[in-house]
Amino acid sequence: MGNSLAVTLDPFSEGSAAANAKDRVAVCKRQLGLGIRDPYPRAYRGECDDLELELKKALSFAIDPRNAKALYDPNSARSARLAANKALQPQLNKHLSGRGYH
Repeated sequence: MGNSLAVTLDPFSEGSAAANAKDRVAVCKRQLGLGIRDPYPRAYRGECDDLELELKKALSFAIDPRNAKALYDPNSARSARLAANKALQPQLNKHLSGRGYH
């Protein structure tokens, strides 16, 4: 008998902030003639940068709200923001890779 209390949450579940942000990035990239997995060309001028940041912020709050709050709060101490970023990066990479994003 397994642990019935274990819950696996998908931060990209339909209607979630992260899913909506990912969809907006995909639309932006399509407007540039790119697929979601395609790298930006050399001539890229940052058209999707704000959307990429929105995606990472939404995903951060979905997977680790405590560290996301510290990272995105400009009043947090620099050391707290650095520690939060260090903790979040592996989690972001895990959720973004294999999802058709990276």
